[in-house]
Amino acid sequence: MHPTSSLKATYRKKILQQSKDTVILSVEDATNIITTGIFDNSQSISAYWPLKPEVDITNLLHILHNDHRKSIFIPKPLTTKVLSFIKWTPDTKMIFENGCFVPECKTIFSINDIDTVIVPCIGADANHQRLGRGGGFYDRSIPADKPTLSFINQNQFISKAICDPHDLFINTLFIFNNTWKKLTI
Repeated sequence: MHPTSSLKATYRKKILQQSKDTVILSVEDATNIITTGIFDNSQSISAYWPLKPEVDITNLLHILHNDHRKSIFIPKPLTTKVLSFIKWTPDTKMIFENGCFVPECKTIFSINDIDTVIVPCIGADANHQRLGRGGGFYDRSIPADKPTLSFINQNQFISKAICDPHDLFINTLFIFNNTWKKLTI
């Protein structure tokens, strides 16, 4: 077992226990975040369909798709422990499969078709590294040079470095504590 594995498991458990309510990214906040220009150079955006305690970003997905004509893709975990991506539109039926919600569609896209990845997080540490659910799907699937961002609640931010070098680096974190704060490294 890697030395940080038990530390990450402890933080993962603590965050899951503390997360009573799901934070919802409002239409107003989603619009404000889009106006920062963070998606200007991205036509194809991978995002997630939220599970507790992940921030509910569905308002953002609707605005990006409907108002900004962005293509949205939802990751689908494969049995090979990597992610494929399925195109999403607001009228797409979502199904629960392999522990997450995915569009009911069989057309698969690769990470090479994606410009930016909105990453779900259990937490993020001081080095902007992702604490996920422990399967390593995002770590294996997202190249280091792919732009990434994530939305987390204040209690999901870990003020010290606990992650491993192989854990996914998140370029931009939006942290909620009554308002959204943008942290970029």
